[in-house]
Amino acid sequence: MAALTCTHSKPIHKLDVPAFDWPIARFPRYKYPLEDNVRENAEEDKKCLADVEDKIEAWKKKGNPVAGIIIEPIQAEGGDHHGSPEFFQQLQALGKRLKVALLIDEVQTGGGPTGKFWCHEHFNLPHSPDLVTFSKKMQSGGFYHTPDFR
Repeated sequence: MAALTCTHSKPIHKLDVPAFDWPIARFPRYKYPLEDNVRENAEEDKKCLADVEDKIEAWKKKGNPVAGIIIEPIQAEGGDHHGSPEFFQQLQALGKRLKVALLIDEVQTGGGPTGKFWCHEHFNLPHSPDLVTFSKKMQSGGFYHTPDFR
């Protein structure tokens, strides 16, 4: 149920499947070429991070505190969307400040297709993600987490 709740696949794929009532925040949509749109893309990061924080605060006020942020490093269901290293660094800092775990979904990106074993290695995060999920290319599915998260 959690995996289907998180997916943004065609609605037909989720027909008659119960889903969790979870908030869904914006993911950056950058203007290209990146080097010509630095200011605009930094603003897009700020808007998306503000949306994440607003949703966390709104759900806390509703009595349903958010426990974690689940994010794919590259979203390809409706295109090819990448978050910048700065976006992911700030997202991790936001999660730490609000005491919300960061789960990076590497089901599509884990195993080396981005040039590093884990896509999140490109982001120069100051800390490891709290949780990382993987599958597909690994010939198995699973997750790992930080010792502190345990």
